Amino acid sequence: MKVYFSGKFGRHNKSEKALEEVSLKKKFTWEDTHGLLPAIYIGDKGIVIDVCINLPIDKIREFLEKWNLEKRVTELSDEEFEQMDQENPFNLNYNMTVIIGGERLLFDSACGIGWHPLKIEEDQISEGAKELMEYYECDQKSGWLFERRVYRWISQRPVKIDAIELMFQINKTPYSGEHFITEEGCGEKTLELIHPVTGQIVNLTVYGCKLDEMKGFNITQQRDLEFPMYYHELSYGIIPELTHEDFRIQDCTKSDQPRKLRFEKGKGEEKSASSVAIIGGEDGPTAVFVAGRVTEEPRRYTTCSSLHFNKTTQVEWRPIFYIKEREDMKLIFSLSGRND
Repeated sequence: MKVYFSGKFGRHNKSEKALEEVSLKKKFTWEDTHGLLPAIYIGDKGIVIDVCINLPIDKIREFLEKWNLEKRVTELSDEEFEQMDQENPFNLNYNMTVIIGGERLLFDSACGIGWHPLKIEEDQISEGAKELMEYYECDQKSGWLFERRVYRWISQRPVKIDAIELMFQINKTPYSGEHFITEEGCGEKTLELIHPVTGQIVNLTVYGCKLDEMKGFNITQQRDLEFPMYYHELSYGIIPELTHEDFRIQDCTKSDQPRKLRFEKGKGEEKSASSVAIIGGEDGPTAVFVAGRVTEEPRRYTTCSSLHFNKTTQVEWRPIFYIKEREDMKLIFSLSGRND
């Protein structure tokens, strides 16, 4: 099997040169996850690492039966999508750092494909996954997630590689708390939230929620598009204090999609008030604000709702708690026995 620096399964640019394969065949266990590092591929620009994750058949079957293909391609709410991601055995959401010769390589790109032996959705399994199963001699009684990660040398390819160090870090998983509603111009009030995982009581103080408009914000150069501009700005505080990495508040509704302006004949760029069409992707534009911090004590944070064309009087919010569900894992492999 030839692997190229572009990192794609089964595809590459004709001008690319295949990388040098260095066999590892190293098994690893990351808490309840078992995997294989079959090989790394070395070239002048950097390296490519294949990671094979063993997946229990029962979890795959349960997921495919609950979240069938029809349901997965329909429009889901953010909350439903997060739940699907949490239950998806093919979604091991992690970062991997690579260190060679004391130098941390630059992450370039990644792609992944899955394989399973079930009859459910067997037509969805790619030829690339079948090739990997055969080449790496993976157990066909299990399911597999194959991930290919590409890293660049910081300066140039080292003359000799004695060892490679890998650090696996899981990304935090979002869990939704109980929703709450604010009215435009509401006064201060305190809500008692229960952490959906730990059960800890968290006091959320809403200091206010005001309607505002994005004035003079140039989203696009396309003059025939109109974008929603109205939003609510929520000011809040939380005790015990949680960082933005551990807690956020998000509007439960999605932003309105951009509208295409239709011009009436003889009126130049004046838009027709009677004929507007919704265009754009399923999700539409999202609010462009990030939660900020006001320096006063106790600390206050702000977050903004989705964007709408018409003014709204209330917003339904969902608090999101982020949990790191496994510890980091470090692996070090010696390559001193190979010939460079």
